[in-house]
Amino acid sequence: HDFYRVVAETMSQPGAFIWYAIGLASSIFHFVNGIWTALIVWGITVNVRTQQVCLWGCYLIGLLMFGAGMASLVSASPLFLMANREFQ
Repeated sequence: HDFYRVVAETMSQPGAFIWYAIGLASSIFHFVNGIWTALIVWGITVNVRTQQVCLWGCYLIGLLMFGAGMASLVSASPLFLMANREFQ
């Protein structure tokens, strides 16, 4: 099977696209929340101020990861493929 075509067909269904986006956001939140919690539990961020700075840093990392993931999902959608047909 052509893997890219299977992904494009899946992303053509709005429900699947939304489900993948929710899963992406959930897994990224779980990842960055785990990093932030580990920094606290391991004693790396010991006071409230450093915990807040690390929390915002984790938010930034999460947003960057979500942006990259959504760019991947959008690039696999048929609308993107039709707009960029000359590259195929």
